[in-house]
Amino acid sequence: MIDRRESFALIIGAATAPLVDHDAKAHTGAQPARSNATPIVEASQIPFAKPDNANSIRFTQAGADVAVRTLQDKARETVSVQDFGAVGDGVADDTLAIRKALASGADAIFLPRGVYIVSSANGRNIHLYGLGTLKKKAGTKGVLLNLTGDNRIEGITLDYDWKNAAQTLPYSDNISLQQVGGTLTLNGVIFRRSFTSALFVSGASLSTDMSCSFTEGAPHNGLSSGKERVTYYITCIAANDTRDQTICINGGYFRGASLDPERLHLNPTGIFITASAVDGVRFKTINISNPVLIGCSTNVGAGNVTGAIDIYNGAENIIITGATIRYFTYAGIKVQNSSRFSISGNMITDGKVPSRAFNAHAVGIATTEKNRSSTVEQRFGQISGNIVEECHYAGILNNCDWVTISSNILNRVVRAETGAGMMNDGNNVTIIGNAGTNIGGTFISSTGDHIKIVANNFDSGSDGRADGILFQGHDVAISDNSLVSGKASGGSGIRTNGPASNVRIGGNYAENFPYGVDLRTTGGAVKEVVISPSQFAGIQNANYNISKDAEHVARVVTEAW
Repeated sequence: MIDRRESFALIIGAATAPLVDHDAKAHTGAQPARSNATPIVEASQIPFAKPDNANSIRFTQAGADVAVRTLQDKARETVSVQDFGAVGDGVADDTLAIRKALASGADAIFLPRGVYIVSSANGRNIHLYGLGTLKKKAGTKGVLLNLTGDNRIEGITLDYDWKNAAQTLPYSDNISLQQVGGTLTLNGVIFRRSFTSALFVSGASLSTDMSCSFTEGAPHNGLSSGKERVTYYITCIAANDTRDQTICINGGYFRGASLDPERLHLNPTGIFITASAVDGVRFKTINISNPVLIGCSTNVGAGNVTGAIDIYNGAENIIITGATIRYFTYAGIKVQNSSRFSISGNMITDGKVPSRAFNAHAVGIATTEKNRSSTVEQRFGQISGNIVEECHYAGILNNCDWVTISSNILNRVVRAETGAGMMNDGNNVTIIGNAGTNIGGTFISSTGDHIKIVANNFDSGSDGRADGILFQGHDVAISDNSLVSGKASGGSGIRTNGPASNVRIGGNYAENFPYGVDLRTTGGAVKEVVISPSQFAGIQNANYNISKDAEHVARVVTEAW
């Protein structure tokens, strides 16, 4: 039986065998000498305990046809921050060691488990990976990890520890990870306790994966006039020196500071993407797929009103799909002053308006143009297959041109006085195949020209204070819609107050309204209207209420729609 000392000696003896010319026997005919005794080697005699001898120790990988290498060559395949003196005990200041590692020029830098205290560090063209944490040194501010060039970060955690950071103005540069120019790829990176931004991208392309997470970010402090602490998880700003920047956010988990309905307006914005300036250079493409955002939006005024996903003057081509958004205020998804967008297959629920919110809105999806000094027309988009529940003011709001709004499901949209299930001010818009229930306001409101409202199915649930479809505009077709009021009071099935012209109405079903089709001229002229047969039930006053001032209104009672 071999004791521990002998076992250790066997291992040492094997590891310290010198490099041997295995063809020596063929050259000399001599056999190498062997010994039956196992030598006991003192630690001071181990060759690789001496700084220059690792280069003379043989390493052979398992398998056939492998090369013989030295132990030193093999060990240098992996560069660790601990090679540069980093401790990672959560106490020692590892700033200098981390800076040396990032500046080493190594192809890849390993961050072992541990907490590495860092005030700030820069990197360029790095691949940083591991399971360790870079934690912001208490009492400091500014960027924790600042990158340029083309970078890849995998698996690590970035902890800004914002409560213990310097709490002095300005707040704008208190960033966990900043990328300026170039490209950044993040796989499985965890952002904790971020300050102004967890991730700030300026003039760079970004790609993140579904394993990235953003939690415990600092809340907005509710102040203004230069003292506000505006907070974001991801901020992307285009730059003037390139027009080929792309943003790809593939999944990820985002959770705000609080889910208290009275504090939702102070939470960090989840994803904010914008141009270099109002109507400035934009990103080429934005692709956001399958993120989960819980309690991520801001509604505190002074311009600090954002959606959970907020694209402001942001891109030439936009795809947002598969997002799950819960507990938000102002907007779940907002696309502003940006064309060619597709918003599809998203689940947006629990929109709230805290009593101290700056804007009394919680809109599921908002697509708007020419806001905040912009002159750019936003056009060409689709909003389809989304589920929007429990929003305040509107489920879907659009004022962009050439948009199709189709196959969306709305439930529990409140604020009957001025809100609506769907609100449209754009031109050349088709609203088709949407459905909803428990709509507290008007089901569909539209003021644009060249509008088709077709085959939508809505009911108000137990409410019933507003109209089914309220419209104005030129060249409007309203057909094959089912509109049910939960109680026989308020509104009309299909109504205009004018102005409206070249209107076709027919094939609709309206139930429990005072009027089925209601054409009034209190807001402007109503003319050139063709009304084909529709079906009505429970109408209180009259199936048709047509103002005497309406011009050229034709009732087609025998022709099918």
